[in-house]
Amino acid sequence: MVFNIQNCPNMTRLELPALKNLDNSISNAPKIANFQNLHPDFCLTISDFWLFYELGVSFKNLHAKLCEYSEADTTEIENEELCIFESIDKLPHACKSIVGNVLIDSGDEKNAEKLTFVKSLFGSLTIRNTNLADLKFLDRLTFIVYLDDTTPVIEIVSNKDLRNASFGKLFSTIFTRSFKDRNAVIQDNHPDIWNSTNGECNLFGLVTDEKAMYRTSLNYTGGDCGTRIDNGSTLRNMISGSILVIVFSLTHELHL
Repeated sequence: MVFNIQNCPNMTRLELPALKNLDNSISNAPKIANFQNLHPDFCLTISDFWLFYELGVSFKNLHAKLCEYSEADTTEIENEELCIFESIDKLPHACKSIVGNVLIDSGDEKNAEKLTFVKSLFGSLTIRNTNLADLKFLDRLTFIVYLDDTTPVIEIVSNKDLRNASFGKLFSTIFTRSFKDRNAVIQDNHPDIWNSTNGECNLFGLVTDEKAMYRTSLNYTGGDCGTRIDNGSTLRNMISGSILVIVFSLTHELHL
């Protein structure tokens, strides 16, 4: 653990503007942080998340919210670099960061190209009922922040022509409230969806670096990855049938 803030009930903000680096004394081990049992209003700014992404930090627990927008954020919103997601139809074309749960549904295929320049997503990603063949429009996406532990981070469902689900060639990190909450549902897509990864359920391609494996690991479930999820299934049932895609020797030390 390179950074541990725990049981500080009055802490509402991080506010470490001079923080520039975090090192792990264990060679080639991931940089793991833990922010746990803080004030219910504890929040991290968009800039905080960019810093942790750039430092290569992952979280065991992240009991936090996304802070209200700063003045700098407001300027980016006005310049349409930081976009608030309402619908893919209303989304500007040059967004670099998106706040909100992104949904691409039937009829949205042409507008999916609006995501081409997006580097960070503060919300979930759902792609369903489309005729998309691949997700190349997400290749610039580098990290996702999703702090709701009741629903999956990613859902890719009922895209009958989707033969290649890999995306984010530069993808680095998934930030969730808990390491256990990194859930993805992949189901009812084209039978060849995992051909590019030699049959392995992994949205980020064949990852060989151990630190990258840790930062991008997901609990994959759904008919394309194992246990089928019915429409009435609860998240708890979904998680019980999941496949934890992580190849890392420290998992037992993290009490997962």
